[in-house]
Amino acid sequence: MPIEIKSQSLHETFNEAASTAFQRLHADASVIFLIKNGKMNALMWDGCDPGDLQINTTRILEECKAGDQSALKIHQESDTCQEFGLLLQKLGQRSGWVFPLRSANSILGMWLIASKNELVWQADDDFLFRKLAENISLTLQRDQLSTENLRHVSEADAIYEISMEITQLLDLDRVLEVIVEKTCSLLNAEISYIALADEEEKVVRVRVIHGARGEELYKVMHKYGDGVGGWVAANRTPLLVDNYYKEVETQSTVIPGILETEGIISAICVPMSTHRGLVGVLYATSRQEAAFNHAHLELLQALGNHAAIAIENARLYAEQRLSAEKLRNNISTHERLLSLVLSNQGVQVITDTLSELVKCPVIVENNHFQILCWSSKGFSSTDPKYRFNPQISSRELWPDIESTEWFKTLLDTKHSVRGLPPFERQDSFARVITPIVRGNTILGYISAVEVEQPLTDQQRSAVEEASIIFALEFVKQETARASMLQHLIAAQEDERKRIARELHDETSQALTALMLGLDTVSMDITTNPEKANQRLAATKSIADAMLENIHRLISDLRPSLLDDLGLLPAIAWYSEQRLKPFGIAFNLENKGLDQRLSSAMEIALYRIVQEAITNTIRHAHASMVTVRLFLQGNYLTLHVEDDGQGFDPQILQETDMPVRSIGLWGIQERVSILKGDFHVRTAPGAGTRLEIRVPVTQVEMANDYDTRTSG
Repeated sequence: MPIEIKSQSLHETFNEAASTAFQRLHADASVIFLIKNGKMNALMWDGCDPGDLQINTTRILEECKAGDQSALKIHQESDTCQEFGLLLQKLGQRSGWVFPLRSANSILGMWLIASKNELVWQADDDFLFRKLAENISLTLQRDQLSTENLRHVSEADAIYEISMEITQLLDLDRVLEVIVEKTCSLLNAEISYIALADEEEKVVRVRVIHGARGEELYKVMHKYGDGVGGWVAANRTPLLVDNYYKEVETQSTVIPGILETEGIISAICVPMSTHRGLVGVLYATSRQEAAFNHAHLELLQALGNHAAIAIENARLYAEQRLSAEKLRNNISTHERLLSLVLSNQGVQVITDTLSELVKCPVIVENNHFQILCWSSKGFSSTDPKYRFNPQISSRELWPDIESTEWFKTLLDTKHSVRGLPPFERQDSFARVITPIVRGNTILGYISAVEVEQPLTDQQRSAVEEASIIFALEFVKQETARASMLQHLIAAQEDERKRIARELHDETSQALTALMLGLDTVSMDITTNPEKANQRLAATKSIADAMLENIHRLISDLRPSLLDDLGLLPAIAWYSEQRLKPFGIAFNLENKGLDQRLSSAMEIALYRIVQEAITNTIRHAHASMVTVRLFLQGNYLTLHVEDDGQGFDPQILQETDMPVRSIGLWGIQERVSILKGDFHVRTAPGAGTRLEIRVPVTQVEMANDYDTRTSG
């Protein structure tokens, strides 16, 4: 397609030809026309002003191409080609000659010599003016080639500048915006847009648009092979469309309506690909028919190649940034949860913290899918359809869980998998289940419940990182339990020795004395009745002392006060009995605990106080012990506080359990059974306070109280 040029050399050639025509033929007008998009475009003129001619050039071109004619004589009243006559009429001329300006086998345009009168044509004028027309053609071709080269250089410079600009951008959205802006500017397109490829679904979706209006185009989605973008995506080949409605077939019932709404008629579309595959397709569109040519298509393809690299770079940067952010989050999650393990906060606190981190309910189960604990601290919703039931274990949700494909994948990979609830379970939500692994052994499972929406990669990564912490906590608890069990067995053996020693040293001796006394009484009862009565009184005192000693031993094993009167009297009696011999004062405070608790809870709390007082006697060197019980709402709080020497709380974080912390670990285990929280507040020289908080419902209290009173 010719390009309009007005170089100095062409001006000189035209002026020379026009001057010759005016002098030799007495012509009144000289015009050079270029043919572009089927229209006559006046490039240079003298003696007239062609203005903006709007005439059909089809017949004119046919006449110019006919045969080997080098010149055509035209007249206003010509019957051969009315378009020529119309042309002369619009120029205000009566007759003229037309010389086609040829380049190889194509016609670039024509040179018109016209007069208001009849042109007088001499015999040798044909040769002269034909040579002048050839000279114009050659000059025009030379200038067009020069302009074409300049255009290529200019376009190359523009592509280079655009490439430098977009490859320096790292934000994907901004890269896409700049590409479509530059496309519109470089190709003079009315609308440019980019559709990114989804290789898995085999579709391209419009992502960004630039130009006048075009908002409807955001709805465009092409399947590979369908429509303009789909064809380009499937074939990885550029496409030029002069008229969408005449040239394109599509299975979509929506896209033609969208294009019609936007008024788009012609388009060029190129693929954007890298070595990793198809990135997307780049469009330039117009509301005019045949607005683009193959030169535009080549230019857009060059731009598309650079755009693909820029988009890929932005994506890689985003992936790298996401990976870095994921690593930072994983480190943060790891450090936060690890601190809970090191401070012996327990599985429940770790679960609560994980729920807060991932903003969804979390369930922790053992390797038999029995729920150990759960938390929804990170999730809250007033919508009833998002009501979460934490009591449903994975085994209850999937009775045949071992036969599910996702569970088999979990066993094979030891990575998290997503399990969808059975269709009939309308009360449940999908769970992302992550194994808690030590070596090749699965210790348990973490289920993150997708109540409102699927877990993000970041949330899923946090759960997987948490599984490492839970494995560490499980191993630590297992080690602690083993160590504690050894110490408890040793303590039980010591207690058995103590009881056996007391039975041997006191009870056995008392029984022996009792038997000897009875034997003596039996001998004196007939010979010396008075002395026999004295011996009976002494024997009775031995029996009383023995009975008291047996009662004391029984109370050490389990005080009857706990069953008969309840927790508070039992604590008061035990504390007085144990602390008074060591000169340690005791104070018991109660607020709100007016009813009996369940038997299991009372026993556990009594043993906790018992263990705490034992620790105080052995290690604290205290002068005062205070026990406080507070019942508020559905929680019971127990504080056991002394004013002793305290200790460094860091010893509780040591793997090798010191002797003095055995009792504290025992308390921690009892609190865990009650699903409560346990904290130790202490420092060297600042005394020690144990804080226990356990859940207890009014229903549980009432039921247990009714059971006891009715019996």
